[in-house]
Amino acid sequence: MTRVDFEQVASDPVDDSTRFAGQMPRTQRGAGEPGSTKHRHHALDLLRGLAALGIAIYHFAASNGTEIQSLGTFGVYLFFVLSGVTMMLVYGRTFGESIQLGDLLRFYWNRVSRIVPLLAAASIASILIAAPSLGLTRYLAASTLQGIMTGTSLFALHLPGYLSNVIGAWSLGVEMMFYLLFPIVCLLIAKAPLRLVAGAVLVLLAGQQAVIALMHHWVTEDFRRFWDYYSTLLVFSPFFVAGMAIFRFRFRRRQSCLILSLIAFATIATFSLLVDVQLFETHWAYLTLAAVAFAAVLFAYASDVPQILVWPSALLGNASYALYLTHPFTLRASEATAGALGQGTTTAALLYFPFALIIAYCTFLCFETPARRFLRSWFAKRCAADMAL
Repeated sequence: MTRVDFEQVASDPVDDSTRFAGQMPRTQRGAGEPGSTKHRHHALDLLRGLAALGIAIYHFAASNGTEIQSLGTFGVYLFFVLSGVTMMLVYGRTFGESIQLGDLLRFYWNRVSRIVPLLAAASIASILIAAPSLGLTRYLAASTLQGIMTGTSLFALHLPGYLSNVIGAWSLGVEMMFYLLFPIVCLLIAKAPLRLVAGAVLVLLAGQQAVIALMHHWVTEDFRRFWDYYSTLLVFSPFFVAGMAIFRFRFRRRQSCLILSLIAFATIATFSLLVDVQLFETHWAYLTLAAVAFAAVLFAYASDVPQILVWPSALLGNASYALYLTHPFTLRASEATAGALGQGTTTAALLYFPFALIIAYCTFLCFETPARRFLRSWFAKRCAADMAL
């Protein structure tokens, strides 16, 4: 189980980024191309990258018999909170006053350009990997249909946890549904009093906990079935709205807040190692970690990073989405290589972690960024041609 939005504040065109330049620290302002260290909130980048790395660690530990449930679940939910605040940073002014058709179309196309190319590639890779073991059977046909639903993002309109054929891609289905509704929610949150937004988060949390409680009656034996029904927008809406609410807070950014954010992240990463509870059956533990995830993003939003961490933060932020989607393939290859060499867990780890980061960053540079630029350039040219008619 694993999400993200790995939406980078700098991943949108400069004309989007300049709209929140006045809210960024002076040292972080300036024009820059997507993927540069300018026009970024480096603390959010760092937290996003650490969350993606944490998910990679979670899957490695799980494959070796140790499940760190808090890291594998709330490590992903951090991405939902991050998505809420970063979407407001980039598009808060665009949709905070009104919703124009042109802005709406560009927003949706930007999200497609950001998410779909790599998701489609991962979906195809999953089908090809599964094909030899499934053969020409109905299971391969089902896997192919799941791949089509995943790669086109149509799985977002049903049960992404059930339809996804890529590990962790269910969260991207949830993200896509959030994107679909974001302009309307943004308009509402921009105009509503903050106390009303906080009340909405509490109501959504109550609905979330009610659904989780009810699902224990619906699904009593197969946890996989529980997960299929659990991974829906209703369950995760409190995280998105809470992230959007963070945008409404105004802070004087301090480096000391970064320490608090990292402590909150460390709490999520180690909670299940220290407290022996099932998060989906223990409401207090779930809600506690939800509050910690909110605090992690809130403190990151309120913090600046030391100059020495600017480049590593940008690197992790850039690689985070690709790391999220490619690390299961790297893990499988690392374990297979270690096994072929007659080695065990230590060798697999030595292969897995550096190559997971290298492959993710190369994917960002050589596939993700060119695909996004091509699609956005095509859309811009198409719009210009339509206006010329």
